[in-house]
Amino acid sequence: MRIAALSALSLVLFFSIASAAPEIRYEGSSTVGLFMKDAAKVYKKAFFDISVLTESNGGEICVLAKTCAIGGVAREIDPLFSRRGLVAIPFAYDVLTAIVNSENNVKELTSRQVGDIFSGKIKNWKEVGGEDIPIKVYIVGKESATYDVFKTHILKDAQYSPDAETVRPDWRTVLMVTVEKGGIAQISRAFAASTDQVRPLIIDGHNPKNYKPNYPLSRLLYLTTFGPPQGDVKEFIEWATSGKAEALLKKRFIPLNQ
Repeated sequence: MRIAALSALSLVLFFSIASAAPEIRYEGSSTVGLFMKDAAKVYKKAFFDISVLTESNGGEICVLAKTCAIGGVAREIDPLFSRRGLVAIPFAYDVLTAIVNSENNVKELTSRQVGDIFSGKIKNWKEVGGEDIPIKVYIVGKESATYDVFKTHILKDAQYSPDAETVRPDWRTVLMVTVEKGGIAQISRAFAASTDQVRPLIIDGHNPKNYKPNYPLSRLLYLTTFGPPQGDVKEFIEWATSGKAEALLKKRFIPLNQ
């Protein structure tokens, strides 16, 4: 009886503490969502409801629609949203890359070669010094910031190949390249950091594993709110942008002060 009473008391205390912690809803970029999921494991002052289906587009729209408390955007903010009250707080740098299967012997390409692959001009790995294997291109959906950022820096005026397969959500591109020896995909380095079944390409001599400020495919990541952050949201964002979260950020991203 005494043990049962103590167990019941423990449950009451647990749910009392749990109910006291606020819930913060996040929506937007799946790249920023990786940080939010990591933060949710160590930040105990709130519970997090995390949705990444709408990607960066949703990270702008949801805060204006007031359907989320925090949004996430992995590209420059549309000025139209800023004029309507969206506040964007940068918190880290992210590195974009092109990943290939770990069994692919091509390790380094120029940005022009990568662009020609994603536009469909180069169709076989033997054209860039690899094996005689057809290239299978995987791209993220248009709602993902990675789609536009990668196109701007790599394809420039060219268009993605009509043969490229669109994959949603972003993290599934890693899975597709894992099982496709001739595969290549665009992705944040953060998604591929925990597997050795895919490998990021060195592009124009820049290795995404060894980040330097002049890396051409880096981008700022933003947390967004409607108006200046307040209350529990403000407290969390102050934690996320302080040195307290730096070790957590370094697992996948580059802190702003690096």
